[in-house]
Amino acid sequence: MRRSGAIRAERRIVVTSKLTRRGQTTVPANVRKALNAGRSARLVWYLESDGTVIVRAKEPNSARKRGRK
Repeated sequence: MRRSGAIRAERRIVVTSKLTRRGQTTVPANVRKALNAGRSARLVWYLESDGTVIVRAKEPNSARKRGRK
């Protein structure tokens, strides 16, 4: 059985989410897990000239937590 909004194809996970009126979106749990991105993670968005968007975690959460109190 497949979850609504998610399609697994060729080792890729394709997921849909929507933008709020304020331009915010929720990063789906399976994507957060794949990026090792937890609470307060910083994401880097790359917009290619063909409209492709690549999102990567800036740094693992464990590295960020070490420097915080």
